[in-house]
Amino acid sequence: MRIPFQVPKQKDFDAVGFGLNAVDHLIVVPEYPAFDTKVRFTEYEKSAGGETASAMVALKRLGLSTAYAGRFG
Repeated sequence: MRIPFQVPKQKDFDAVGFGLNAVDHLIVVPEYPAFDTKVRFTEYEKSAGGETASAMVALKRLGLSTAYAGRFG
């Protein structure tokens, strides 16, 4: 397969993400709830996130050089 552009040898980043920031609400439940039931959660954590920001963190943890441009507010 031919790629129609040249990848620069000297680059500042391997990946750059552009997107919106979000707040992720992470909860832990003791078991997967049955259909149309409620279950109390045992842990709750609020964390910065969003699709693009989370993808850049994952790439960084895999060893790539990343940058992120997003919007807060």
